[in-house]
Amino acid sequence: MRLVVGTVLGWIAASAASFAADAPAELPTGAVARFQGAGSEKGRLVTSVAFSPDGKTLAAGGYTPHSIRLWDVAAAKELRICAGHTNGIRFVAFSPDGSRLASASKDGTVRLWDSATGKEVWSAVADKDRVFVVVFSLDGKTLTSGGADGIIRTWDATTGKELRTWPAHEGRIRSIALSPDGKTLASGGNDTMVRLWDVASNKELHVCKGHQERVQVLVFSPDGRYLASAGAVDKSVRLWEVVSGKEIRAWTGLEGGAFAIAFSPDGKQLAAGAVEKIRLWDIATGKELRVWDGHKERVNCVAFSPDGKKLASCSADHVLLWDRNKLR
Repeated sequence: MRLVVGTVLGWIAASAASFAADAPAELPTGAVARFQGAGSEKGRLVTSVAFSPDGKTLAAGGYTPHSIRLWDVAAAKELRICAGHTNGIRFVAFSPDGSRLASASKDGTVRLWDSATGKEVWSAVADKDRVFVVVFSLDGKTLTSGGADGIIRTWDATTGKELRTWPAHEGRIRSIALSPDGKTLASGGNDTMVRLWDVASNKELHVCKGHQERVQVLVFSPDGRYLASAGAVDKSVRLWEVVSGKEIRAWTGLEGGAFAIAFSPDGKQLAAGAVEKIRLWDIATGKELRVWDGHKERVNCVAFSPDGKKLASCSADHVLLWDRNKLR
């Protein structure tokens, strides 16, 4: 582990204008802001977005440049840049109190940032190849990461010290998620399996089988009853009962695949990102409520605001912010 504090000022000065909010007239129907990247050359990709717990700030990380940008949601104004990663960013997550931001990267590190200043607090090597995901514990005291080596790692969020590890998957771990009560951890990866773990003991609770290809992303419902999983290659989204590990619903044959999923804060709806489009389903009935476009590439991530009024989505070189009332 190495501790690094600071930002690359010259790089920031050169790229500070690479994201800006477009005028409302240029937006697709239902969108209220677009945070546009500088150009669309090959490799420029926004991969992850996250709302702060109070919903006032939006963070996004991507491949080129290797930075995280924080925006004021109401004003659609860039607040600051977190720079330090040396390769693409795969995932960003706010701490429960919003004071810190964690990131996982293709450079093999997990990093912690001060949300107020954008300064790096610590950096730890978490995989020889790449780290796909990192999540905070409910109390914000620990972080859990998953990477290319198939090992789950837990970190002290204050010091960056590695606390424990355990082998979880054969091959890459693409996603992990923590249940709302903090007692269950879900993991999914290239071995097509979804696994549920007891956080306190690291004991495997269930193995959920159904995906035919890699598991791209996982998310718990707000009440913790269900776990949703998405398969980008097998073009399916599946819903699992957490207590039993049984599959209770599956949406298959999805045109454009499924690269991202998110539950609405009330748990009644599930959004999924595909190539050029976003889908919305009713959880109780499984009915598809709406499909809309607005992106020209695959949608890599979707995230509801804490109040459920907005939805953020990211694609090749920009983030769109949608007003859910305007999508009805």
